Amino acid sequence: MAHGWMGIAIGRYAVCVAGMEYAGRGRQRMAWVRHETMPCELFSGAPAPQVSEMLAAALRSAVRPFENKYARIQITLPDAACHALTLGFDELPARRQAVAALVRWRMARELNCEPQTLTCAWQSLGEESGRHLVFVTGVDHAWYASVQTALRLAGIVPEVIDLAASHRFNRYHDTLLAEAGGGALLALDVESYSIYLWDALGRLRLVRARWRDTQSADDRKAEWLQLVRETEYTVRAYAQQASDRLVSRLWVSGDVAEAHGVAEIFEQRAGVSCGVLPLDHGLNLENAGQMSAVPGVEPALAALIPR
Repeated sequence: MAHGWMGIAIGRYAVCVAGMEYAGRGRQRMAWVRHETMPCELFSGAPAPQVSEMLAAALRSAVRPFENKYARIQITLPDAACHALTLGFDELPARRQAVAALVRWRMARELNCEPQTLTCAWQSLGEESGRHLVFVTGVDHAWYASVQTALRLAGIVPEVIDLAASHRFNRYHDTLLAEAGGGALLALDVESYSIYLWDALGRLRLVRARWRDTQSADDRKAEWLQLVRETEYTVRAYAQQASDRLVSRLWVSGDVAEAHGVAEIFEQRAGVSCGVLPLDHGLNLENAGQMSAVPGVEPALAALIPR
């Protein structure tokens, strides 16, 4: 039996690990959150040979509280370093291997790159208007291989390696889908932000993500307005593609002060209620406020939730 769970967020400049331990009688308790800064930038250009060793060292240090213990581990990669698209197909091959090759080829064509440069995963979303819908995620193959090498060097064997989008949608799923209709979520982290859209059937359809720059408080407020405008534009562009693409609710997740600040701008501009999902949503965190400035803490907490 596992001693607990670890959610590991590998970011642009840092690694964040959240640990949860079993407290007996089926109960769980948050044990710790650790953060290790990287001496190099990840997911930029081509990975240098020494990057895997640097990342492995940071991972070994971050997971030390669970040293010599068995934990179930899930890893999240930053949305800003990955790609996610919903693709439509008139027909799909019968064999999964052939489908995988087809969706990777289509993903590469959409991104204007060669298929062999991508590591992809896919999930069928059923049909819409007579076409097969497939949600495809992709990451640069060289960086994915570098991360896998680092995990092997650090002695870490994860059950899942996925985009932050998938872990977040899994964590907030019941809350986001409690109301009828589709919705949108603006997820805020120290290093990056992501915009998610899902349809009335609860299918994640669109992911848009960018890196954030370190800014002063005044610049940050200007950035909030920019993020709101970008989210509004993304929602309008998505809704205009089909008459049934209704976005009935907006959400913001992340540090509670920042999330409320952004939600207030949404409400002032759109005149509609905007929900807030704080760091401790669904978790018993006594020091959530102290964690808000830690890069990767929100996706690391999302990766704690079993898939």
